[in-house]
Amino acid sequence: MARDAAHLESLETEAEPLLTSPNVEEDSLENREELERSLIRKLDRRMSILVLIYILNYIDRNNASAARLRGFEEDLHLEGNQFATVLSVLYIGYIMMQIPSNMFLNYFGKPSVYLPVCMTIWGGLSVCTGFTTTYFGVLCIRFFLGFVEAAFFPGALFLISKWYTRHELSQRTALLTSGNLLSNAFGSLIASGILDSMDGVLGFTGWRWLFFVEGTVTILVAIWSITILPDFPETSSGWLTPAEKALAIQRMAEDVGHREDIPEQSTKGSLGRWPGLYLAVTDLKVWWLAIALLFIHSDMVGERSEHIALSLFIGIVGFVMAMSTMNTGVRYVSLFLMAQTYGGFICFLAWASGSVSDTPAKRAVALALINCVSQFGNLRLANILGPTYNMSYTICIFMSSLSITLTIAFRVYLSWQNHDADKSEGDETSAVQSRRLDRGEISCQIQSDMVTGMSAATSKTLTDWSFTQIGGGDGTKDREWLQVSSFPTTVHVELLKLKKIPDPFIGLHEWDVQWVGEADWAFKTTISVSEEELAVPKVDLVFDGLDTFATVRLNGKVILQTDNQFIAHRVPVKSDLRVGDNELLLHFESAFLKGRDIEKGHEKYVLWNGDSSRLHVRKAQYNYGWDWGPILMTIGPWKPIKLETYKTRIMDLDIRTLVSETLDVNLTANIAFSDEYPGFASFTLKKPNGSVEIASEKIPISSGTAKVYFQWKAGELQLWYPVGYGAQPLYTVEVVLFDPNGTVLDKKAHTTAFRRAVIVQDKLLGQDGLTFLFEINNVRIFCGGSNWIPADSFLTTMTTERYRAWLQLMVDGNQNMVRVWGGGIYEHDDFYDVCDELGLLVWQDFMFGCGQYPAYDSFVESVREEAIQNVKRLRHHASVVIFAGNNEAESFNLELDYSDETSDFRNTTFPARYIYERVLPAVVNEHSDVYYHRGSPYSGFGRPTTDRTYGDIHQWNVWHGSQEPWHNWDILSGRFVSEFGMQGYPNIRTVDYWLGGNKAERFPQSRSNTNHNKADGFERRIELYLVENFKHSFEIESYVYYTQIMQAETLASAYRLWRRNWGGRGKEYTAGALVWQINDCWPVTSWAIVDYFLRPKPAFFTIARELRPFTVGMTRKEKKTFTDDRSAANFTITTVLEIWGTNSSLSDKTVTLEVTSFDLESDWIDKWEKEISLAANASTELHSGKLAGQPDRTKLSEVPKTIIVSARLLDNESVLARYSNWPEPFKFIHYPPIENLGLKVEVGADGESVTLSTKKPIKGIVLDVEGDEIKWSDQAIDLVPGDPQTVQAVGLKGRDVKVRFLGDGTA
Repeated sequence: MARDAAHLESLETEAEPLLTSPNVEEDSLENREELERSLIRKLDRRMSILVLIYILNYIDRNNASAARLRGFEEDLHLEGNQFATVLSVLYIGYIMMQIPSNMFLNYFGKPSVYLPVCMTIWGGLSVCTGFTTTYFGVLCIRFFLGFVEAAFFPGALFLISKWYTRHELSQRTALLTSGNLLSNAFGSLIASGILDSMDGVLGFTGWRWLFFVEGTVTILVAIWSITILPDFPETSSGWLTPAEKALAIQRMAEDVGHREDIPEQSTKGSLGRWPGLYLAVTDLKVWWLAIALLFIHSDMVGERSEHIALSLFIGIVGFVMAMSTMNTGVRYVSLFLMAQTYGGFICFLAWASGSVSDTPAKRAVALALINCVSQFGNLRLANILGPTYNMSYTICIFMSSLSITLTIAFRVYLSWQNHDADKSEGDETSAVQSRRLDRGEISCQIQSDMVTGMSAATSKTLTDWSFTQIGGGDGTKDREWLQVSSFPTTVHVELLKLKKIPDPFIGLHEWDVQWVGEADWAFKTTISVSEEELAVPKVDLVFDGLDTFATVRLNGKVILQTDNQFIAHRVPVKSDLRVGDNELLLHFESAFLKGRDIEKGHEKYVLWNGDSSRLHVRKAQYNYGWDWGPILMTIGPWKPIKLETYKTRIMDLDIRTLVSETLDVNLTANIAFSDEYPGFASFTLKKPNGSVEIASEKIPISSGTAKVYFQWKAGELQLWYPVGYGAQPLYTVEVVLFDPNGTVLDKKAHTTAFRRAVIVQDKLLGQDGLTFLFEINNVRIFCGGSNWIPADSFLTTMTTERYRAWLQLMVDGNQNMVRVWGGGIYEHDDFYDVCDELGLLVWQDFMFGCGQYPAYDSFVESVREEAIQNVKRLRHHASVVIFAGNNEAESFNLELDYSDETSDFRNTTFPARYIYERVLPAVVNEHSDVYYHRGSPYSGFGRPTTDRTYGDIHQWNVWHGSQEPWHNWDILSGRFVSEFGMQGYPNIRTVDYWLGGNKAERFPQSRSNTNHNKADGFERRIELYLVENFKHSFEIESYVYYTQIMQAETLASAYRLWRRNWGGRGKEYTAGALVWQINDCWPVTSWAIVDYFLRPKPAFFTIARELRPFTVGMTRKEKKTFTDDRSAANFTITTVLEIWGTNSSLSDKTVTLEVTSFDLESDWIDKWEKEISLAANASTELHSGKLAGQPDRTKLSEVPKTIIVSARLLDNESVLARYSNWPEPFKFIHYPPIENLGLKVEVGADGESVTLSTKKPIKGIVLDVEGDEIKWSDQAIDLVPGDPQTVQAVGLKGRDVKVRFLGDGTA
């Protein structure tokens, strides 16, 4: 089932984890019991080796006594009390090291390594004992032997207490300590055998062989035990099934309960670096148990205390008998009675383990401390007081009597605590249940300093605001406050609604509103606060985003100053609020003017687009103007502002989903709380249908953090896939924070999904460089998509519906990736939520665009906080698969050593490299599992960013750069083309919008039209590509049409040729193409394939056709062959046609390739077809040969025929793909007269579809209607005889359709 494993931790800073576990799935009791029996059986088998180790431990301790009279004392020249000292010194080291050893064991978490290593060392020291020849030597060895032996017994007690419940501990403790008894019973016999049989062998005396043999056996057993000993439940792996591991953790959580020993004021700081030590030494129970065990050299309450007292009493009887007579028989009986004290000793150890089971750190120290104190009895007190049997027995009687007294007193103390717990329980209805102290369980009531009547955290969004222009001006009069129409908002938006400024999107009005961005503005609101709100311990004002330089005053007091649009702020304000009305004032300074001032104080850096001062300002850079956007310097509170009250809150929820290569799933959630607080939390993972997948209740939070961990095997969870490759199941994580009484204090929820996302950079077959491709759940994805800029110059006008419409349009266009460009914003949560839902992969830039940014300290720290906040906000989105450090930051000719991986860079000509290569990767790696790419473009591997064989490239040699013909896309390819584009006019309705009804400006070269194209030299570039390829006119409708067809042909060609490069594994020569750009931020002529009003240009549809699951592509190339190498006049030109198909599905596909050729100037037709197989997730070459109907040419004066080739992929009667290849450039074509085309445009009976058919091939059909616009399913259609096409036309309502195409007589 899905609950194969669960792991929960409550973490403390610089301390050991407080461990518990979530509830595994509540299967039937029978299933749980069977699973538990299997777990215990496995445990017992592995733990049994501890008995063997304990036997060796005690044999080692007693070897000196066994060897004393067999030459040990004599050979080492021991005199007086030196032998007693040799015996006692072991316990000095033993006592000193027990507590540090157990603390380290708890920290290290690997007993299977730590205990065997210590054991190996003590075996080695035993061997060394056999070689020693002096008193000093044996003294040192015995001291250090105690040092390493200290790891075993308290460590073993700690280990079994981490696996067994208190009800199981007594028996296991008894089994462990039986090693002691077995050693006492048989150790001397073994020693005697070695001493007698080995004496003189190889020249060594018997006592030396005793240490050699015992030490060697210890080392061998240690090595063996590494493969047997278990680690702690949380760190064990391999020998348990995931379900058994989950149950092991849950059993201990159920058995231990919650902490009771840390008062709320005991913060991390007060506990220091060693919380376990602090908690143990400050717990009265620990010292009580330690002293009691000392007194018997010596369990929890009720029956255990009686067993302890009875065992000790029997021992006392034995001591008295031995003192009172020398009769041999009686003294043998007395020895039997004395040995009964071991029963009390064993029961006491189980009692101690259960009595301090609160936290691992504390238990580790406490068990070691108890055992440590008990060992003082081994320091030969009798030798100090007088080495006689009577004195020794007197001491034993006295100590046993005191132990009985302390045991009874401890029982009374715990009974008293139980009474208080019961009384407290009677007054509570809490879901947190106390655990009783009798029958071996410890009290788990939680101390609470909760305010009476404390309720859940509250959040009140402040929406009633007014604004003013500071000092008065064109916006408002001086001290005139105007009510805002909505909130959040910015100044331009409010002035537009109040008709204080003209619409900057129309005509030249952009330049009439520049003063807005250079003025200071203020916003204010009144916060009404009640006594109840102020009674809550904590009250904060939360500012999700202020644009940009703001000073915030509450009741006249400055509480915040901001300088980064991308950073949120939380300000504690309880002490600054009063009951009743409170004034909150936001004073915004001009970001443009502030930027200029900051730039003067630092340095002016190089950039393209906008004012150079923008590089110093952490604000949406496109506000400064871009080659597709206006200069509109927004200002104001652009994100919500809230007043929040709480006792404690969920501060951070870090969800990490790791899907392995075998598609096993791990989920880890690190939860951070605002305070250390004695409540608890719950964690729930809900399935896409809303049912519970897994849940964990009563997670301790007193340390301020918690961690939950779950595992699933492959196939048990639904995996998230990009659109076109599978479903997008979204799970929901809910965390609820409770106070000790079960009252909800706070809630937080995130959607999450499970997917394996890898960027693969592998070697290629037949080409240099490496791949740069995205692999999701082991499926390699060809990424066809778009670049995204902010969808509005006024961001507060964006709605969830607008985001969804834009992103749905991408999906409808068969796109699967969107790149959030680095000159805009980290988009709103709605954007990423919709991407998760629709299956759009997100390439997320950090906000650095087109310039050399600074890296002075204050700038870097602001960027660091910006990065942390936004990485944390976005990391749980399955759609986000890559963070990129910048956009085109290295495009200038800088002095760069691309192989430099160590420098600081801040004092170079490229200071921001420190940000991209040091700061940002550290933030991303610490706070997420998302892949980090240093920039876009970026090659890596010491290569310049222009290297097309590594990383990603921006291919602007069409339009910019060398202004290559678009037909050269195939030789301009890269491993991943993250930018390329071509401009095209928007829909004529959009043009008319920005003209504002001014018909005098309705021609391409008008001032208004020029202002609505921001690209430098756009006139030359548009005309270059138009003149090279088309006959066209300058009448505005025609000009719009021809630029649109030019854009459509250019971009479709790129996708067609680059998708051909996706040749299958090892041949992914191009793995992605992201067009610049999908959208606009205002009405404009740009590279966008959809205009500001969500009107798709024809290019949108041609790209959509090239990104279908199945496509067919063709190219014709002229091959010129000379008769010899001397002649330039004698040659043959042959036209070669190449055809390929693509298949993005994960299975091979058998289809029919149908190829029909037409002569545009005659009735000649050639047709052939064949069955072909398209390889899965790859392109497949289908045909290469002479173009049918095109004769070879021997002179350039011989005009080639106008042969149009139509290729279709047919699956029975279904057309999977079609493409018509026309000779280019189109300007050379003599199109038939319109009356000879036989074009039919028939509106369907439903009035919402149009069927097109023709008798002659037609290129570039674009449909339109008068009046209300239509949602077309296709545009820029190539039509050939015998292949009618039907276009859906939502909103057509039977109206007449207008048709434009190449050769329609308008040019």
